[in-house]
Amino acid sequence: MGPIYRILTGGLLASLLLLNPTPAQAAEPVPSAYLVDISAPHWCFDCVGKVVNDYRLMDGYTDHTFRGDWKVTRFALAAVANKLLNQIRLTHAIDIQPVVKRDAIVPALPEHWAYPYVRTLLQEYDLTQVMFDKAQAKDGDQPATRKHVAYVLSELLMRAEKASGKSLGEGIRMAEKSQDMESRSQYTPYIAAALNRYQFMNLYHDHTFRPEAPISRYEMAAVLCRVTHLLETHLSNKSAAESKSAAQ
Repeated sequence: MGPIYRILTGGLLASLLLLNPTPAQAAEPVPSAYLVDISAPHWCFDCVGKVVNDYRLMDGYTDHTFRGDWKVTRFALAAVANKLLNQIRLTHAIDIQPVVKRDAIVPALPEHWAYPYVRTLLQEYDLTQVMFDKAQAKDGDQPATRKHVAYVLSELLMRAEKASGKSLGEGIRMAEKSQDMESRSQYTPYIAAALNRYQFMNLYHDHTFRPEAPISRYEMAAVLCRVTHLLETHLSNKSAAESKSAAQ
């Protein structure tokens, strides 16, 4: 996957962490040249490589760790959604028009690292309002839940479909019916889309979705891998015939 995944010894990992003990909460995440806390045997290794190195949708921390077991905050989800929106608009040339909602209050000060991401999504695209319903800055540091991820990413894909005139759906998985989905919840259509139409999320082994469960950075990377695959598959400029011919 490139140089960012050079396998380092445990001793070097310990040295790096001691040299840079700054907690991640206090520093803005930036791309890392090497990620020292994940290697090839890990189940999410390939996805982390794609979203960090190829698509730049997530970042490593300044001490060269990914910290995949950490929970994704609502601020971080807003940043991911903003970057994905830019990828759809620039890489795939899909002009998703703003839905101007200037009255939305941004729950962060202008100097906060997440301010531009949250402001754009709230005030221009009317997204993520459900995560900041009281417009309090402390909401942004709370964990993003699985229902938040289903809502934000499904909504982006729906808008991409509308703007492009192309379907991004993968079909229907009849087995993916959640036993804990409330029929009257505003999130229900988005959870159903995430499970069945776009298929970037899955149920747990007991057939529950667990909408209130926080999502980890590893899980977020896996979700983004599926979303970017959808975009590349359905919004590619090459036809299926051209792709098959090139492969031969």
